[in-house]
Amino acid sequence: MICKNTPAKISDNNAYTYPYAIDDNGNPVFINEITKENKSQTQYHCYGCGAELFPVLGEVREHHFRHEKGSVCDPNKYLHEYAKAAIKKRFEENDSFIVSYHAKQVCKNVSNCVFYDKYHWRECDCEGLYSVDLKKIYDTCTSEKGYYQLLPDGRKKYIADLFLTDSQNDKRQPVCIEVWVTHECTDDKKQNGGRIIEIKINDEKDAVRDLVECDDEERPIRFFNFANPVSVKPGKWFRHIKSLSGLYGKVLAVDDTLCAEGLHYDPKAEKEVILSSNNLAPIYQEVLYAIKSHEDGMKYPTPFLCEYGNIIKNQEKYQLKCRYLGYNRHCPCGNYKFSTRKRDEVLKQCDNVVCWGKNDDP
Repeated sequence: MICKNTPAKISDNNAYTYPYAIDDNGNPVFINEITKENKSQTQYHCYGCGAELFPVLGEVREHHFRHEKGSVCDPNKYLHEYAKAAIKKRFEENDSFIVSYHAKQVCKNVSNCVFYDKYHWRECDCEGLYSVDLKKIYDTCTSEKGYYQLLPDGRKKYIADLFLTDSQNDKRQPVCIEVWVTHECTDDKKQNGGRIIEIKINDEKDAVRDLVECDDEERPIRFFNFANPVSVKPGKWFRHIKSLSGLYGKVLAVDDTLCAEGLHYDPKAEKEVILSSNNLAPIYQEVLYAIKSHEDGMKYPTPFLCEYGNIIKNQEKYQLKCRYLGYNRHCPCGNYKFSTRKRDEVLKQCDNVVCWGKNDDP
């Protein structure tokens, strides 16, 4: 595990001081892991220049690694190499490597969907953060890998700080991870270098943050050439309500149907309505069914649409209540009086719900 700590800095005597080093076995070492008892068990080396580093474990200053006095080392080189090693280690030693980027998710059935052009529901086409576990796609992370891209005018070679590939499928498009300390990727590389994740590194902590696309001015994480639409399975559910002949008269039947199945009507139904949302409380679904029936000239009395009825909430459940008959799903009495006011109240609450009857065109 790569630890978090204060960034590398330059001490008063102009010797570079770092919180991380590499031991003789190539493993990262955090200065807080070093004690006066174990500091001589191995040598420590700089990520940037490879020179030997010395643990400084004084009582006054913060503990750190320091180059030999007079040594010349570029702290930006150190930070660049450290970040690459930390990200590579995270990829190789964890079961998942999740990145999140902004993408447009489109239902795979839009080309032959009867709803897409007219309604454009959230489930059909949306933009937002799309997360993917790259460890499920790639199994190899290579540092400083050269690779070629085929361009209209021939091949061009690029170098990736980190290069993710699938050893079982060499045709799978790789992913480049670019560490930005002083220089970001060139425009040419961004446009033609394939899929690139560019991470701005200001200090060691940036190498262990979540890889989520952001436009933060100081610490951006950018994704290039990832914006291809993501094909998702149809996900819009409908509520199909119909009246059928039952043992004791007319009964309501309710089915769920997926948008991929289209609108399928039941030839046995006397009346049926399909609602574009199944998130409504069942009682309101019935009221919408009653409204649609009334519009089509079929009397389907329900207490909420009657001047003498209402919907009340009883023990977290909605119930229809008739002033004359008490709780009742149907109201087959001579006092039923359709209320346009209540109809309008329901339609206002459900203005994003689309209703279709058997003869309606979606």
